[in-house]
Amino acid sequence: MEYFAGIQHILSTTPKRVIANYIAWRLVQGFSPFLPPTAREPFYQFKANQTGMFNSPPPDRWEDCVTLSVIMMDMPVGKLFVEHFFERERAMAKMHELTGFLKGEFIKQLRVLDWMDESTRRRAVEKAGMIEYKNGFPDVLFNDTWMDEHWGILIKPKEYLLHLTIRIKLARYAEELMRLDQPLDRSMWYQSPAQVDAYYAPNNNEMIFPAGIMQFPFLTLGVPNYITYGMVGAVIGHEVSHAFDDQGGRYDELGNLNDWWDTETAEKFTEKTRCFVRQYGSVKVAEAGIHLNGQLSLGENIADNGGVKTAFNAYKAWRANTSEEEPALPGFQNFTSEQMFFLAYANNKLLFIKPSPDNHTELFNY
Repeated sequence: MEYFAGIQHILSTTPKRVIANYIAWRLVQGFSPFLPPTAREPFYQFKANQTGMFNSPPPDRWEDCVTLSVIMMDMPVGKLFVEHFFERERAMAKMHELTGFLKGEFIKQLRVLDWMDESTRRRAVEKAGMIEYKNGFPDVLFNDTWMDEHWGILIKPKEYLLHLTIRIKLARYAEELMRLDQPLDRSMWYQSPAQVDAYYAPNNNEMIFPAGIMQFPFLTLGVPNYITYGMVGAVIGHEVSHAFDDQGGRYDELGNLNDWWDTETAEKFTEKTRCFVRQYGSVKVAEAGIHLNGQLSLGENIADNGGVKTAFNAYKAWRANTSEEEPALPGFQNFTSEQMFFLAYANNKLLFIKPSPDNHTELFNY
């Protein structure tokens, strides 16, 4: 409600010409990647200045086309990717194993929380048990009838990219509007299987792990499980932890925005999150001379900590259920499998950040 009150104040006190110019700018900005260089290059220069990547050249046109195709033609591109670049059987089997052990361990952790009352605990366990894990791609991807019905867009010879983009967007918007008066279809995917991403959707209580991320170097088939659970398992655990963080915890097992927490339990949860706020708020970014904002990053910090804990417990549960011997990696023979788990987890967090004359201190508020 604070947002709506604030935007109402802005709209009522800002000159109409400024608002009109802003709307026009946002429209042009949104279509800039599809336009000729005279509009496209200033857009990417603006983005470079906004993010501090001052010397980054605009991507080649073909790179834009690949990115935009994955976004706008999500399922046709996803089908091509799955057909030609995805080891379906092995990758899906490994993800089934991972999600099975992580789901079991996550529920075990909920059952022993000492600050959660029994009524809330039952709802939490029910919600965790009802999380749907969508791995790889949707079943309809290879249904030609469905694909023709939803993606039978005629490509016109010599059509401008902008015009084609607008036609595709209009078709997608029309389809979304048609779904408003229909029952919720929980089997739907809202992202391309080719996308390199993973996320938890609280409004559907589902975890999506597209085929695009189920490949090297993230999911590497055939490597020891201490690597797989440390890298992939921790990400699954991270995303599932969002179901119970300061935002996702507001949704129930059906994905409805619903206050299902007992008041006292909710207060205890808030109290426990304060240590995360203090801990992360004390981290100083020396190059920028400021501290991280522990409150705004709270949900991600909860998910990071909960995710790696769940993944580690899931890995130990897998080891207890198998007689399989895991080989040591060359040069790491003196490390235990538990140590290798955390090395793999840390390796997944590595970043290369260049120093910049402009520290963009406002970015550290997020």
